[in-house]
Amino acid sequence: MNRIKLRNNLTEKLAFLSEEQLNLISQLVDEFNLSQDFFANKEKEEKILKKWQYLLKNNRELDESQPLSDSDIKIICQILIKENKTRPGVIANGEFTIPDNFNDP
Repeated sequence: MNRIKLRNNLTEKLAFLSEEQLNLISQLVDEFNLSQDFFANKEKEEKILKKWQYLLKNNRELDESQPLSDSDIKIICQILIKENKTRPGVIANGEFTIPDNFNDP
């Protein structure tokens, strides 16, 4: 059935439903839309995590033309918080040192 026929068919069926039934259908459609958003966000999170894991392992971006953005990093932090993990603190280990007089005025 094509899109137009399907819409017409659904409209005809909806015309016979009670207000309570229509509310339930409306809630179902809302939940369906939320679940689609959920899966789209999960896909995005998986791609971001893949880029981040590559960066950690290889010390360079997976795709130099599309490095991790600030919003990507925020998403990574949220994922790590949800998973009760900490961010690695030794990524730049040995690349710089803090001088003894760091806190001096």
